[in-house]
Amino acid sequence: MDGRTRARRLPGRCGARPSQAKAPDRDPLLRGDAHLCGRGEGGADGRNRLSPADHGLARAFALPPCRRARRCGLLPDRRGHTGAVPGAVRGARSLKPIRIGCSGWNYDHWRNGVFYPPRCPPREWLDYYARHFDTVEVNATFYRLPKRDVVANWVRTSPAGFVFTVKMSRYITHIRRLRDLGSGVRTFYDRIQPLIRSPKLGPVLWQLPANFRRDDDRLANALGKLPPGRHCFEFRHESWFAADVYELLRSHGAALVIGDHPQRPFQTHEVTADWTFVRFHSGSRGRRGNYSESELEEWARRLEAWRREIEVFAYFNNDWEGFAIRNGLWLKERLGV
Repeated sequence: MDGRTRARRLPGRCGARPSQAKAPDRDPLLRGDAHLCGRGEGGADGRNRLSPADHGLARAFALPPCRRARRCGLLPDRRGHTGAVPGAVRGARSLKPIRIGCSGWNYDHWRNGVFYPPRCPPREWLDYYARHFDTVEVNATFYRLPKRDVVANWVRTSPAGFVFTVKMSRYITHIRRLRDLGSGVRTFYDRIQPLIRSPKLGPVLWQLPANFRRDDDRLANALGKLPPGRHCFEFRHESWFAADVYELLRSHGAALVIGDHPQRPFQTHEVTADWTFVRFHSGSRGRRGNYSESELEEWARRLEAWRREIEVFAYFNNDWEGFAIRNGLWLKERLGV
């Protein structure tokens, strides 16, 4: 049924884990990636399984037995499948890690059964999200710098093994446009110190504006001043997609972000590090930006091939109508992660 995907069903009630601190979260940053902070881009622990919600997509999300799920079209049907099989089945020991998540978790339009069950308070959204995904891309750091205690709360309320990708401040990428990184980057890293001190910090995402044309000298200067850790760059102007730029990224161990959006077909699938970073912005064959099952299957095979050699981080940014949740869970099931 091309054009839409059915998502796996989720537990329908939320609640803090017994050891979870219940800190207040009046600041939207306390809850992570908030559209209240100005976002405008278009838009698991499974041992504590609870009963499904009384209505909405949360009910349609609770995970049924595999046979029933396949019969309902929830999971890919492996019969007659001639492509690569999931890594969980084939040679799992030789495969690199793959993490799949969403670009944020704090969306009002995910409440009331779209993803978060009815009466689930925002302070528990990260906990609920982390029962189904082991990573998240935090975009709120792009719009304003978080307070340290806010970041500490992310670390405290997420489970062991959870990973946060954080997006570099737009002051650095869009206003300064990679000039004079020094004080701005130091301030950014000072604010995310609780993540740096924890094992939960993933890549730092540098998204450049669509009107920022290729400037090799400026990029080289920025790459030479990057703090330790993983960094990935998302270019949105076609001029950046050139062999010399790829080699520049490789020389610094930085990943080229593989962006997927029908309006940016020039974004390539070039791998420039021993890991890669995928951003799913909008499906091209589904409805209203949803990814169709055929699109997701194509991506599943691609990710399976990549993870034989490199680690993969992948995030769905099509948050409207809960598409990111649906698409992310479908892909996780397909890949067995």
